[in-house]
Amino acid sequence: MSRNYYYIKSRSVAEMNWWASNGVTPYKHYLEYAPVTKWSRFKLHKNYDALIDQIWGIHEMIKNLEEFRFHRSDRGEYYIRNTPTNTFRLPKRKGGFREITVFSEEYKQIHLMLIDLLEEFFPHFPDSTGAYIKGKSQLDTVKAHQHAKAHLSLDLENFYPSIETEGLENVLKQLAVVKANLSDESIRRLSIMATYGGSLAQGSSISPILSNIFSLPLDYELYELVKNTNVTYTKFADDISLSSPNVIALPRKRELKSYVEGMQNRLDRLYNRKVKINKSKTKLQFGDQIKILGITIRQTEDGPSFSVGKTRKNQYGKELFDFLCDINDGNIDGRLLDYQTVRGKIEYLKQFEPKWFDNQQVKLRRTFGFTGDVWSYILSVINTETE
Repeated sequence: MSRNYYYIKSRSVAEMNWWASNGVTPYKHYLEYAPVTKWSRFKLHKNYDALIDQIWGIHEMIKNLEEFRFHRSDRGEYYIRNTPTNTFRLPKRKGGFREITVFSEEYKQIHLMLIDLLEEFFPHFPDSTGAYIKGKSQLDTVKAHQHAKAHLSLDLENFYPSIETEGLENVLKQLAVVKANLSDESIRRLSIMATYGGSLAQGSSISPILSNIFSLPLDYELYELVKNTNVTYTKFADDISLSSPNVIALPRKRELKSYVEGMQNRLDRLYNRKVKINKSKTKLQFGDQIKILGITIRQTEDGPSFSVGKTRKNQYGKELFDFLCDINDGNIDGRLLDYQTVRGKIEYLKQFEPKWFDNQQVKLRRTFGFTGDVWSYILSVINTETE
């Protein structure tokens, strides 16, 4: 008999009131995972089957269109699509390719409607989940391991493609809030509409939240594994991290193979042998300097410090410098997207090393002769030249 899970955690009185207003009575052990025996307590006051039926009707109408056009009102232009989706491949940094699927505007609207529904079912996720959560960043996941002196990282191989339509449907049927509000037929339809080519698509707006939902049974298993230990568990997209300030809390190198095999056995049981650990990316670290999600954590006398590494700082710093040189030379046409790209990279670095950016700004002010914030300066140049 399958176990049905849902993670409930009280973070505030307001959140508990939200649950109560939707007819949900939390378990008395609401600070932990709990097996669900009565789905009725998760019944929300809305006809979600009818909503899925409406969305399914739209899906059936557009899925087989060989050619259609749509109007971009903001540009006054018409576009012709030969298919509802376009797929291309992007090279990975370490070899191979990642297949990206770009969906038509119609499919994007379907996905947005499904996302709204899923966010009502899952207003929050376990604290261990770090990716694709509003208000959380990579920094939050890294900080969860800031006192680590032992760290094990596991990578889930081809994670999105491994989340197949049937597997997603099976997991959704195990989650009480889904089972209480959707019929089996609605769950089947949702799984079909949310996947492409038989699995979650990279490039789809609905894939991130569904990957987090799909991971809930794994979150439950690993929570049970570490809850009475001095081990911290997090999952950021397809990266699993287990760490501890106690070096003996994690397996030694000679025990690593059997430990990873045990983890794989858990995944096989939960996901019918579809989700695999990429053994070539398994990494076990010990000591006062540990790298997690590409960020180096150093244990110092003043506490833990974080670094993105000299190579990345030099690269992103050079991109910002070159961009400033370009706009000062008058190359400003169509540069707003470049500005957003450069700023995104620098803001990422600032999360971990704010002093580095402060020092960079001092040097840039001296070189380019501006005062105040570098981003305000860039926008003033672009806007002045384009007026």
